[in-house]
Amino acid sequence: PTRSYVELVEALLEAEVEILEIVPVTGGGVAKLAAHPRPVTYRIKQWVEPPPIFQFMRSIGVSIMDCLKTLNWGIGFYLLVPQQSADRVIAIGRRFGYEICHLGHVESGERKVIFEPEGGIELGPPGS
Repeated sequence: PTRSYVELVEALLEAEVEILEIVPVTGGGVAKLAAHPRPVTYRIKQWVEPPPIFQFMRSIGVSIMDCLKTLNWGIGFYLLVPQQSADRVIAIGRRFGYEICHLGHVESGERKVIFEPEGGIELGPPGS
């Protein structure tokens, strides 16, 4: 189901959490993280269990690459915050009923996403 993240963002702002970037994932899949023109690499270290519809798509032959470049793969919204704020963001989010996971980190480098849970698949920016 569609989820509004307004309450979460408001709670983080009230708690004076520095939000570096907000990335809604609708359209562009996991690769959408690299949509911003900054030369950085988004390294995803862990992932959530993909919803059944995505597992079904894989079972009928849709490639993991197509899924990651098109679908949100179970995550609807990315919040990029300083590393030292991650645990606090998770705690605040859970207090407001959001399921929040620390997926990875951002590092200097080529503009792309490295999806380590599937063996290090590299995803260029949307449209590449």
